[in-house]
Parts: sequence; structure tokens; C-alpha cells
Amino acid sequence: ERRLINDLQVFGFDRDHQLEHRLFATEARWNGWRWVLDRGWARSFQGPTEVSFRHFDQPVLSPYREPPDYFASEVKRPEQMHYGELRRYIGELQQSGQSVPELEVELYDKIALPAISLIMALVALPFAFRLGRRGALYGIGLSLVLGMVLLGVFAFFSELGKAGALPPPVAVWAPSMIFAALSVYLFLGVRT
Repeated sequence: ERRLINDLQVFGFDRDHQLEHRLFATEARWNGWRWVLDRGWARSFQGPTEVSFRHFDQPVLSPYREPPDYFASEVKRPEQMHYGELRRYIGELQQSGQSVPELEVELYDKIALPAISLIMALVALPFAFRLGRRGALYGIGLSLVLGMVLLGVFAFFSELGKAGALPPPVAVWAPSMIFAALSVYLFLGVRT
């Protein structure tokens, strides 16, 4: 609203991604057509060597004409985006050189979380055949415990993926695969 940027830093790179210049201003204020920089400095580099340094205490017009609206983009949280939006956003961040495993985990979660209900049903089926006459309350209690264990394992693996310890697809799908294998094992023990 104030059309003001505090502690502005601008980095300029050449075609080989080497730092070419750096600009710092304590304050940048939009005057309607350009940014006015106050109290800062500018440095130029040629390779690893600094070739010029200019300090300024008085307001200076900047060469940058991007309006304040350019910087005021709305940031949505991953849970507010649908699959396509989040995928595009991750692509943009990766193109700019950022590693975003936590967002990739959120992306794969959008597919894996609905699949968990199917996995839970597969795990519950062998118990339905085995419990027999133990009662409905026993079955409900067992299903609640199994559901909490599955969600706990899912959360644990998701955090491993967000931390970068596991690749995001592995982190998200591993709990489903583990419980699907458990379901197959339990089915093998059901008497027919």
C-alpha cells in the first residue's frame, strides 16, 4: 500500500550465471514511473573480481521500471491449490533453481491421500473374515487403531520426504505399499 520496499537487493547475472552486479538500497520508493533508491550501494564484478563500487546517500533513480503490483503477487498455500496449479508452481520454482521437496510431497499427497481409503479397506478385509464372533465393537476398535497407525506412518514418511531424506514419490507412496503388502500377507492367512 505504501509502495515501499525495505532493504532492496538486486543481483544481476551474465549468460554464464556469474554475478555481474549487485545493488543494495535501504529503501526503495515508487514515484509513479520508477523506483527511487535511498542510502545504498552498487557493485560491479568481472568474474570473481570487483571492478567498481559506488556508495550513495542521496536518493537515486533506479533503472528498474517494474511497478509495485509486479511484486505483490498472491501466494497460495499448497492445500489451496489444485493439482495442476501446484504442479505449475513447482515447475516455476524448479526452473528458478530452487529445490522444493516439501511442495513435491504436497503434490503427490493430492493423489496418495484418496488412495489411502482404498488401502485401509484392503487391510480391513482380512480382519473382517478373521474376527467372526468377537463382536462389532472389537472390529471398530481394531479399525480405529489401524487407521491411526496408517496415518502416523503416512505422516512420518511425508516428513522424511519434506526433509529431503526420501524422494517425494517414495515418501508419499511407501506407506500405501507397506500396508498393501500387509493386506496381501493377511489375506494369505485367511481360511477359505
